[in-house]
Amino acid sequence: MSGRSSARWGQHFLINPSIRDFIVSLAELSAKDVILEIGVGTGFLTEALAKSGARVIGIEKDPKLLEQAVALLGNFDNVFLHCFDVLELDLDLLLQRFSKDNIKLVSNLPYYLSTEIITRVLFCNVDWQLAVLMVQREFAEKTFLGIPRRKRGPLSVIVPFIVEVQGMWPVPRSAFRPMPRVDSVIVKLCFKREKLDKPLLDKLWRIAQCLFAERRKKVGTVLKRCFPQLSPRIILNELGLENARAEDLSPADWLSLIKALPAMEKGSGE
Repeated sequence: MSGRSSARWGQHFLINPSIRDFIVSLAELSAKDVILEIGVGTGFLTEALAKSGARVIGIEKDPKLLEQAVALLGNFDNVFLHCFDVLELDLDLLLQRFSKDNIKLVSNLPYYLSTEIITRVLFCNVDWQLAVLMVQREFAEKTFLGIPRRKRGPLSVIVPFIVEVQGMWPVPRSAFRPMPRVDSVIVKLCFKREKLDKPLLDKLWRIAQCLFAERRKKVGTVLKRCFPQLSPRIILNELGLENARAEDLSPADWLSLIKALPAMEKGSGE
């Protein structure tokens, strides 16, 4: 296990077998499943996932770490390892041949890339069944629970429309090497069968980005710049949101708002 590699890529490697096995149990695995693991590291979690009989597609950016994982997992014919940067990877293309299978995401994510990775996962066209993720506690609370309210952002707006949080469990810092300076949690997410259609989801994302870019200003003030041809005050008065800021809006408020607003012109609010 390379301390230099973990520092370079911002990874902290799980070394606690009990917590690893708990993650695997949460994923409810069978031989019918296909698992994507982002951040394989040396293969500690990957090995336990492979023993379930599920097919495991592992992504690791660091070739030196991947060499160690290959050495550990060479006897498994259900493990497929790739040396990729996940932010440059087309998840739809990678997983398209498994479209008729149960596709699950099980990963100890690099903490500094959590926002970018989760965003890509939520917006790709993969028909995920569930995700079991190790992430920083502050990130999990802000993104998946929307707390504290003042730290909400565009990603926390999108999440309730795509996934349901099934549980969140704390993990001691001693479970990792190198030991992180932040607290960690395991979070289990189940993907909703009925989700917003893609155009409406994209619209929600763009408007949320626009409003949170000026989060201390009232929604109407920001929307007036995004929609100069519109009088947002009338819409907001009808919705009872005339004095609201982005962080005050509930999922129901967001849904009402995006349905009431016209499509944003390309470049608006950017």
